[in-house]
This record gives sequence, C-alpha cells and structure tokens, in this order.
Amino acid sequence: MIDRPPDLNPLRSAKVENGRRRVEFLIGGEVKSFDREAKMAELGVVDIVRMQPSDFPKIDPTPGWEYSHFNIVDTKNRPAKDGEPKREYLIARIESSAPGREPILSPDGALIAECREAIEHLSYDELTPEQLKLSLEGMRDVPSLLDEMEKRYSLTRGLSRQQIIEKGLGYTLFRILRRASASNIAR
Repeated sequence: MIDRPPDLNPLRSAKVENGRRRVEFLIGGEVKSFDREAKMAELGVVDIVRMQPSDFPKIDPTPGWEYSHFNIVDTKNRPAKDGEPKREYLIARIESSAPGREPILSPDGALIAECREAIEHLSYDELTPEQLKLSLEGMRDVPSLLDEMEKRYSLTRGLSRQQIIEKGLGYTLFRILRRASASNIAR
C-alpha cells in the first residue's frame, strides 16, 4: 500500500476538493494530486482509463493496436461524432487502490488511445466473437471475462457473481495512438 501524504485527507483525496474532482499519480515515490479536469485538458484527453496492474502489461503499446475494454453496466467512453475532433483517452496503470477510494495511478508506460466503438448495457450473452477476440489475454471467452469482472467488482463494490451478470457490461474498443509522456503527466 502506498502511503498518502498527510495533507491529503483520505475522505477528499482524489474525489472532490473545492468542488473539483482530483486525480493522483505516484511520481518519484511521492503521491501527487492534480485537478482532474485541468490535467485532462493539459494532456489533451477527454478521460482517464484506469487499468488493473495485472491487465496493463497485456496492452500492446504499438500504435494501431486495438483491444476491447469492459466495465460493469455502462461506459462513459464514446467515439468522436462526425465533424468532432478525435476523442483521446489516457490509459494509466493503477499503482494502488483501496475500496471506497479513487486509485493512485502511475504515469509510467501510460498510453494515449482513441475510442473506436462503445456500447452500454450489454449482456454477457450479447458479446460477439470479435469483441472477445480483441479482449485482453485471460478474458477472451465469457466465463473468463466473468471471472475477471467478479474479481474486480466483488472486492470494490461487494457484488456477487449473479449481480455482476444482471448488471451487464459497458464495452469500449480502444485503438492505441502513442505513448503518453510521463514527464507531461508529472508536471
């Protein structure tokens, strides 16, 4: 577990401070807190996708590589509409997390990706072979994906396997564009 600096109260840390959401990164062994919206604007991204430490290394950082990403129930991700600029996302590895708190992220190896497709409220039996094929290693069939979702959400939200099945999935297809600059994230 990463120790948070004493000035970062756990109840407000990475959530809301002065009406603004925060995001925390582990930089040089120190947790640094940033205004989330300002950091995203500075990086030119519309959101931050937080990846489990066990999943992040499974992402191929080669530009053009695509993968399926799943959340419980829904997703805020969406592709750009016609005439809209490309919607880019920062994909960062979770460095440390605890139930009920926003995770601490690592800038190391972070990636910039674009959303190619997004579907909300998808049931497990609606997943296509293509969506599963593009999923990360260890989640390329429904039973394995469900096992992974149970591992994540039973701990963080206290959900049973049946509740996870009933809630369904949010699906996003991401295409890697480039590596993010760790030094840009750190400033």
